[in-house]
Parts: sequence; structure tokens; C-alpha cells
Amino acid sequence: MLRLEKFLLENTPSLVLIPGDTNSALAGALTSVKLGIPVAHIEAGARCYDMAMAEEVNRRLIDHCSKMLFATTLNCKKNLEAECVMGEIYLTGDTMYDAFLKFKYKAEECDIIKRLELSDKEYCLLTLHRAENVDDPNKLKDILKGISETGFNVIFPAHPRTKNRIKDISLKDTNISMIDPVGYFEMLKLLKHAKMVLTDSGGLQKEAFWSKTPCITIRDRTEWVETIEMDVNFLTGTNSNRIAKTIRTVQVKYYEIKERFRENPLGDGNAAKKIIEILKNKSSKEHFKS
Repeated sequence: MLRLEKFLLENTPSLVLIPGDTNSALAGALTSVKLGIPVAHIEAGARCYDMAMAEEVNRRLIDHCSKMLFATTLNCKKNLEAECVMGEIYLTGDTMYDAFLKFKYKAEECDIIKRLELSDKEYCLLTLHRAENVDDPNKLKDILKGISETGFNVIFPAHPRTKNRIKDISLKDTNISMIDPVGYFEMLKLLKHAKMVLTDSGGLQKEAFWSKTPCITIRDRTEWVETIEMDVNFLTGTNSNRIAKTIRTVQVKYYEIKERFRENPLGDGNAAKKIIEILKNKSSKEHFKS
């Protein structure tokens, strides 16, 4: 916040555009409004109603101090309206989907499937990074136990946070292959060719949906309820038995689940263009600081 304050005072922007719900996003929003600079929030209105999650706290605070709110889905828009936020709400879709559409064919050119000697739909993709999942050794061990006992080949690009926590947990003689973190193109390629995805990430849930890959979310709640309602994303929490059972269920009902992927509720791939047009129209009518 101190470094941002210095930058904002030197550059005097008329508006600060904040994406997402990270700690740095909250820092940007708070620093801006304290200096009297209006904030516009991309991905506004996402809610999982679990205040134990840092992201849930961050996005609520950002939304309630934003002048303009760009909601990803109709559900996000309704959340903002129910909370009576003071800013103006716009339904724009998801800028992450814009990026996905732009780069999904480029991602096919990368050779990670060949390098890892994988076959199409013959492996599961796993990511874990949330503090509430990986900081407790017993919980992390329980998660990995549930995944391992299914016998499926699992590729696990390990987040540095998770890798540090997993040192005391042996992954030898299991079906889980831990690899270094991968880039965006590599992750999209792995997503497309995976049989299913196991994750506690919010963004990966969406990218799995766009890749038409069944997703198992190792959390009790999710902000992307649309994917749950379509029965293509499944919440398990961290219980090993429930994780294992859900993996097996997805395997058995795989083709039935694949048929459920329907129209994308997270936009049409033009979210960024819509946001730019809104900002242009707004700036032509009034100064953002007014």
C-alpha cells in the first residue's frame, strides 16, 4: 500500500481498475479510495459465503468501495444488488474467458503432453494451494490419501506453498506425480486432455468448465455456483472418502457428465471490449473523480 500510494500520487490516475480478489487487489482498492481516486472492480460480485476464505473477505471489501462494478455472471450481479453496493453495476462477462478463447489454440502447440509421456484422457490433473488445505499436514495428507487410493494416474503441478508443506508427506509409490509449476499455455493443454481436474482454485474451476473437463473442487463452497448447478463441478471438501468416491463417480458417469456442458454462463468472450466501452462512455460524460 505504501509503494502504491507513492506511485498513485506521482501519476494521478483518474481511475484505478482492480481485477480479482487477491491481497494485492485489496491493497490497490484501499490505497486508491483513501486518496480519493475512484475504483472499478473486474470480477465483482463473486461470492461463496465463506468468510474464512481470504478471497471472500477481499472481494466484499473491494466491491463496497468501488464506483464501478463489472459483474462476471448474472448471479454475481444479483449478489451485488442484494448487498446494496453504492457503485454502478454492469454485467460484462469474464475477462478470463476472453483470454481463454484467445490462447486456447496457441496452447495446443506446446509439447507438455509429449514431454510428460501422457495420453489423452488417461490422467487426472491436480492443483492445491489454499492455506486452509495445505497448511495443516493432517488435512493435506487426507486429501492426497483420497486421491491416491483411487489408482488413477495424477499429474500434480505443485504450487511453491504446497511443495514446502508436502516435504514431510511421502508421495513415493503412489499414483501422484508431482511436477514443477507450469505456464498458462501448458496448463490449458493439460486441462484439455485430462480426464478430470481436482483443484481448490477458483480460476481453474472456470478454465476446466471452458475446456469441457469435469472438475472436482476440494472445497466446501465455491463462488462459481453455475458450474455446480450444471453438475459438471463437484464439491468434496477435504474428506478422503468423499474425494475418492467422487473421483470414482465421475469416472463411471464421465460421458454423461460431458453431455451436460452447455452454454457458457460466464460471458461471450467480449468482456474486455464491453468494459472498455463502458469506461469510454463514462469518461466522455463525466470526470471519474466527480
